[in-house]
Amino acid sequence: MYRQIMIHPDDRHYQMILWRKNVQEEPKVYDSNTVTYGTACAPFHALRCLHQLAEIHKNEYPLATDAISNNFYMDDSLSGA
Repeated sequence: MYRQIMIHPDDRHYQMILWRKNVQEEPKVYDSNTVTYGTACAPFHALRCLHQLAEIHKNEYPLATDAISNNFYMDDSLSGA
């Protein structure tokens, strides 16, 4: 789920990746456009996105809104299939 959540362009430099194939090269700089696994804020971003989508579509999908609002802990669904 995390890789589907976009990071604001102003904040992408906080997830900078430096990469080089050998020590003689200058490193290339990459910014991650999406939430990175393992960051402290990743579960918050995931759950916040789910809650926002549930709020936007609550009239179209009331059962899904209820499930999202009441059955998630961090980024895990607590309801069965």
